Amino acid sequence: MLCVGLTGGIGVGKTTVAQIFAKRGVFLLEADPIIHKLLLPKSLVWEQVVSQWGSSVLTPGENKINRKKLAQIVFKRSNELKRLLDILYPPLKIEVSEKKANALNKGALIFLFEASQLLEAGWNTMFDLIILVSTQFDIRHKRLLKNGRLDSNQIRLRMGFQWPDWVKIRYADFLIDNSGTLYKTRDVVDRIYDQLLEFSKT
Repeated sequence: MLCVGLTGGIGVGKTTVAQIFAKRGVFLLEADPIIHKLLLPKSLVWEQVVSQWGSSVLTPGENKINRKKLAQIVFKRSNELKRLLDILYPPLKIEVSEKKANALNKGALIFLFEASQLLEAGWNTMFDLIILVSTQFDIRHKRLLKNGRLDSNQIRLRMGFQWPDWVKIRYADFLIDNSGTLYKTRDVVDRIYDQLLEFSKT
């Protein structure tokens, strides 16, 4: 089984690219849903987060972690973000390893894990190949503003905590420029998928 990591900065369209790969038949695992699960109330991660930052990061009445409030804290200082990642990464890594084993048992030819901080976490060694999704800054910015969750300052702040593409590309085996149309992106994904399929058979 070929293990592939897919990564890229905020707003580049990683999820879109990952879903195209999934439709081609790869075994897809996305980091974000796992993190949502890890942050559920009364879980070990939930307890560690509340212990670290207090009840101010909880939604009143529901005791759920308000990810927006938490992000406002951790994306202001690098040491705060590191504390959060030190809490999240160990159980996330265990989950990825378990899902890889599950994919292998199911006879999957290609296992694809999508995560924004894959390279920053030093997880590139867990995978046979790395795919980097990239998009022009102005397009990323417009997409994120249209989404409505972040303003311009928040977007730039979060981008500042991620490696720039000129650093990430050093680790990438494939580059997908997602600045154009969905049709063009699908075409690139199809060509890469064909190559991955060949690699998985060797």
